[in-house]
Amino acid sequence: MNELVSLNDSQDFSELIKTGSEQELQKLLGSADFTSESKLARLSINYSAEDNDENPLPRGHYRLYDPESRNTVFAKDVKLRPFVRTYMYNVWDNEENQFSCRTVQCKSMGDPFHDTSGGEKCGRMSKEEQNALPNDSAVLTQQKNIKCVQVIYGLVTIEGKNATKEDYTLENVPAVWYVKGASFIPISDWFKSIDKEKKLYATTVGKLEAVKQKRGGIQFWISRATTVETKDFSKKDRGVLESFIGDIMEHNSEIMEKHRESKKAQPAEAHDAIVEALEMTA
Repeated sequence: MNELVSLNDSQDFSELIKTGSEQELQKLLGSADFTSESKLARLSINYSAEDNDENPLPRGHYRLYDPESRNTVFAKDVKLRPFVRTYMYNVWDNEENQFSCRTVQCKSMGDPFHDTSGGEKCGRMSKEEQNALPNDSAVLTQQKNIKCVQVIYGLVTIEGKNATKEDYTLENVPAVWYVKGASFIPISDWFKSIDKEKKLYATTVGKLEAVKQKRGGIQFWISRATTVETKDFSKKDRGVLESFIGDIMEHNSEIMEKHRESKKAQPAEAHDAIVEALEMTA
């Protein structure tokens, strides 16, 4: 099969997903050895002390919100069967309570990360460029707000309790997990261990645990993954994979539309700024 196209392209992946070999799928999904907000269930670590109904919540537990059943389940650990891993960059605006910039999702860190501002990587500089900045630089502060995220799509099984402390189990729920910060490296290392075995991600089931950490007066949790099971990749799994790819392509399509709009606006804005500056000096 020919070299695979980028996840940003609109080419139909259905035929590949249905008939491609595991090696070809590994190329598509970004395995190392083969050189919009999602509507899926959302996996995360809970940091809230209570919900909107003032029910106490367990901080440091995994939480899975399933939009289909409208249930949120909390547990100390979960099982994750990953299908796809991508990367993206984003910037969160605390005042507006929304993302001020987001990029497309890519399968490799070396891919072009077009963003909603019409640029790349939301303006993220290289490590060398950041190190050259003075410690009190406002630009350096801005750079720290630009987060690199691993976006992991997979099937999640969680056995725990809901917000009212009732036992609740969700099995093999299609979900997305955004991994960043202190959890980025441990989870990346887990994927590297799968890559070394030349396995398709979806043949691996990992147990996720949240490890409590403390830095100064700040308490936080780091995700760690351990492989506990292997699975065959079935025909049904190909359909699950196809739905995940569709979710990624929908996200990228929305980002690219905003990227193109911003690119068109930039020359006009620059021209207006020049005209304004000339008028001020006239």
